[in-house]
Amino acid sequence: MTIEFSSDKISRDVSLNWNVNVGLTKKGVREIVILDAKAIRFVSSAAPADESRSRR
Repeated sequence: MTIEFSSDKISRDVSLNWNVNVGLTKKGVREIVILDAKAIRFVSSAAPADESRSRR
């Protein structure tokens, strides 16, 4: 699952733990990526997966 806050270019990626990454710009947070969101029950298993979307 990717939550985007802006379209600015990412200058640095930070891994908070095994399944959460934060993409940072010079101005702040661009995106938060939660890997395997279903496994931690952040997303319902009934939610459609958007496999066609690229990360950047």
